[in-house]
Order: sequence, then C-alpha cells, then structure tokens
Amino acid sequence: MKKTVSMFALAILATLGVTGCKKKKDKEPAPTASASGSPSASASASPSASASPSDSASPSASASASPAPSEPPKVTLAPGAMPFEFPIEDKTEALAGEKVFYVNMKLINNALAEGKTEFSTQFLLGTMGTPGDKQSGVKFVGEDMVPNSGIVRIPPGQTAKKGDIIIGEWGASMFRGIVVDAKDPKAPKVVFIGLSYDNPAKADDGKTGIGQFAFQLKEGEWNHVENPYDPGSSCAYKVGNDWKRVEIFRTIGDRVMGEVFVNFNAVNKADCIALPVKPTYKVGTAVWAPWVGTMKKGKITKVDTGRYNIKWDSGFDDEMVAFGDVIELSGLPE
Repeated sequence: MKKTVSMFALAILATLGVTGCKKKKDKEPAPTASASGSPSASASASPSASASPSDSASPSASASASPAPSEPPKVTLAPGAMPFEFPIEDKTEALAGEKVFYVNMKLINNALAEGKTEFSTQFLLGTMGTPGDKQSGVKFVGEDMVPNSGIVRIPPGQTAKKGDIIIGEWGASMFRGIVVDAKDPKAPKVVFIGLSYDNPAKADDGKTGIGQFAFQLKEGEWNHVENPYDPGSSCAYKVGNDWKRVEIFRTIGDRVMGEVFVNFNAVNKADCIALPVKPTYKVGTAVWAPWVGTMKKGKITKVDTGRYNIKWDSGFDDEMVAFGDVIELSGLPE
C-alpha cells in the first residue's frame, strides 16, 4: 500500500472537511450599440418605465434575462449504499465499543454534493457506536453514519507473532504492516510497509523515516491480514492491456471494494487475481509489482523487512515494494 501521496492520504486531520468549488455566475448580456444610444433606451430608465409592472413582467423582459447557473444534481445515497455497485450489508459483526476500520463517508458525500462521479476516501480507525440496519454509527470526531459494508471489525484479544502481516493505524488511517517485535503479542511493534520506504517524514526519534520505523500498536487497534481478499490485502485488476493494483478494504460476494488504481471503487472479483499476502520470493525472481498503481515487470534484487527492492525492466529507478503487492511473473497473464 504505497502512500507517497495518498488515498491508501496521510494528512488525516484535513480529511474531515472538503472545500467545495463555487461556480461563477454567468455575466449579464451586454447592451447593443443601438440600444445604448437611442432615446428609447434612456426612457427605459425613466420613473414611469421602471414603475410599470407590465414592463417588468412582460415575456420580452423575462426572455432577455440571463439564465440562472445550473447546479450539480444533489445525490443522496440510500441507507447502506455505496456510490457504486457493492452489496448492502444488513448487519455488521462489530459490537458497540469495539474498534473498527471504516470508510470516511464525509469525503464521499462531499464529492456527491459537488456532482462528482469519481471518488477518493480514507480508511479510518474509529469506535463502533450503535450498530444499525444497513448502516451504523461510528465515532471518531463526532459520530458518522457508515454503510455496514464500509466497516471492518477488529476482534478484541488478538495476538501476533514476529513476521505476521497486519493492518494497523498510522495517522488515524489504515496501513499494512509487518510485525517486527511481538514481546507484547497483543500490542506488537510493526513497520508500516504500506508507507513509502523512503518517505522523508521522521518518526518520533527524529531520525528514522516513518516508512522504516517500528511503531508500537495499541491492543485492539489492529487486525490480521492472512488470506487473499482480506481487508488490507491486494489484487491485480485487468483494465485494457494493463493490470492495476487494487488495495482491498472489503470483499463481499463477487465484488471487491477498495482503492482501484487511484479511485475508491468496486470491481468484479472474477476480473481480479489475488496477490500473495506473505510471499517467499528470493533475490533474482522475476515479478510483477505496482509502479504508480500499474503492474510492471521487474526483478527482486534485495529482500528487506516486509519489502522487496525491485529493479524495473523499463529502467525506472529501483523501488522498495511491500509484501502483498508483488507476484511472480507467471502469476499474471499478459
């Protein structure tokens, strides 16, 4: 889950409101030269003319008025619905008071209000409020109503061991990580491999980049990623002649929802190929890996903590790519 910009994006404190774009009003039509110079034009400004109700209400007067600027259609989602085709979930497994990851619907609703048809969002860490029918309240800053299909329960009491792949919270958002210290198995230390390896931002020690630092997780605020199509895993989705990486948030039935290339969307599971959650490839293995969201060919030159260094066949600069985003060359048909 590489987040050099982001959706998986890191500026979470700015996500709770989106500034709308105001539409400029159409200019009034300019008067014609003959009207501006004629006696009748000056008469139109006389008290008798301005006082005439028949003049102001006449068809000819209304026809000359500039049409009001059109507003984008207001779209309101049905309870439990996403802005694209994805199953509505009647009930959620999450219980009141449990921690959950959830879709930031504020960004979705703001985009809909602006008439947009493409969406970006974030997957936040929150606390389950009141579970409901088709949608439920989730507490973060206030309480938001979220489709049940947009909620991932975090079962309490989970334990981890070194090398496990998990999803945890960094900057209030969900990122993939690898456990590097499980002395406290309920609150392990992880390196967030979903962050860019060479992200220049520094961790709390003031020296180590956030993409390489071992963060201590809090008990009950992380989840295992073990199987294909689990929340936090990835798949490749065929678009034309290319394979695009999908960072998965939920899979229900035959639909996969997550960050599809650069947009929040859902695709058919039948059109996807799951990427191994915890691959065991060696140095020298030819692989597919995402370069700016599109799967490209390369070769593994180094195995690091939860990442592979990829030397791209196309000559791009080498890049560290997370476990879960790489598949051997034979894994994707061309």
